[in-house]
Amino acid sequence: VLSEYLGKDTMLSLVCKSSQFGPKSDEYRKLQSEAASLGRSITNRFLVICLDATRPWRNGLVRNDPQKRLAMDNPYLPNGDPIPGFKGYAVNMIDLASEELDIQSSSGYGLRETLFYGVFRELQVYETAEHLEAALPHINGGDAVSLDGVIARENGFIYSGC
Repeated sequence: VLSEYLGKDTMLSLVCKSSQFGPKSDEYRKLQSEAASLGRSITNRFLVICLDATRPWRNGLVRNDPQKRLAMDNPYLPNGDPIPGFKGYAVNMIDLASEELDIQSSSGYGLRETLFYGVFRELQVYETAEHLEAALPHINGGDAVSLDGVIARENGFIYSGC
């Protein structure tokens, strides 16, 4: 469901650290050369996500967390109880390898704070469509998905079915 949520362009995007990537850059020429060596050419538009150009998460990380998860508040019902079926935020559900945890933008932000927060933002994950539907009135901004395939967008659009 996350690949459908992100869409093909984001799933196939090129990720780089520097915002200096462009048709005249050395990196772009290397990419074209690599494609040519594989007998392919790059003729269509493609998404480039530059870590230095993203708007990173700036509200801190979970203390003493080896995965460097973002310190995000879990959603609650008006009475203070946790929302049933809430599994977590998609950005924090990704397990990064140790070498990935060391990758940083030039401003010192990690992959979770830049790349993954950039694509998932505050996407909430729920166990089932029923949990997600019950949670909708309590989701303040952002999107939500359920493990059984429902996608609820902030604009009120809900994608369901197989």
